[in-house]
Amino acid sequence: MYFSKNKEIDQLVQKLIQFGWSYAKGRHYKLFPPNGCGMVIVPGTPGDRRAFQNFRRDVRHRLHGHAERYRHARQELMP
Repeated sequence: MYFSKNKEIDQLVQKLIQFGWSYAKGRHYKLFPPNGCGMVIVPGTPGDRRAFQNFRRDVRHRLHGHAERYRHARQELMP
């Protein structure tokens, strides 16, 4: 099974799943970290040359507990 046509992204996703990350298939694969903080969208057919660096950055942010959607949701609720 492959998650992305980019071999570097695909290899990283395979390793993350071995380390306990879970995934769900929708329009794109979604990865959920073991700490339960947010999710990462896997680019299936990345067109940007920096796609791997951006994906790796998103993974690092989720591991350190940064979940942008929760932060934005809180800001919308505050007056």
